[in-house]
Amino acid sequence: MRHSFRTRGACTVGLWFALLPAAYGAPCGLANVPTADILAPGEYCGANSTYLQRGAEGDLTLNNQVGITKWMEAGYDYSLTAKQGVGNVKIGAPVGNGAVGLGVQGLGDAREWYVVYSTNNEVITPFRLHVGAFIPQDNVAPYLGIEFPVKNSTLMLEGVAGDDDFAALGVIFPVCKGIDAMVSGIVGHPGGMQVYAELGYGLQF
Repeated sequence: MRHSFRTRGACTVGLWFALLPAAYGAPCGLANVPTADILAPGEYCGANSTYLQRGAEGDLTLNNQVGITKWMEAGYDYSLTAKQGVGNVKIGAPVGNGAVGLGVQGLGDAREWYVVYSTNNEVITPFRLHVGAFIPQDNVAPYLGIEFPVKNSTLMLEGVAGDDDFAALGVIFPVCKGIDAMVSGIVGHPGGMQVYAELGYGLQF
């Protein structure tokens, strides 16, 4: 099971580097690509998510992420469908008008590294850009993510190049206090279009 980089938009994250805005600021990442954002120490973000595709069994996943220090977060996602989970760790630091992040998901031969640079929303106002690359065992897959705020929601555009290249368009919007929803349409996967849906929530310990 591949870890997905959920936005967890419900968390009003006090990101430790003030360069990156908190509202809908993607502490872990967009729907499919990671960002350099880091959860504040003691902040927990959870989500219930699923991928839907015609003719395929849907995947229901419990996503968990927590801020460890001001420069590190860690998490564990468990698939109720596949009955297996995968952990992840990410470190980040402010650089210029944004931040750089380095992370890993999985262990052993199944692990996958990534590196990413995320801008703040002052570089190309009001957009945020996330430029990075997945670094699995056998190849490198560059990616780009773009966030664009629209009133109290955020539009997201994502693209990944490489063997499993795809593009996605999604939106994050509030459902009620403390709970946000995210829906993303993904094209390019074998078998046709996928839809990713999530309900996210957060706590501060």
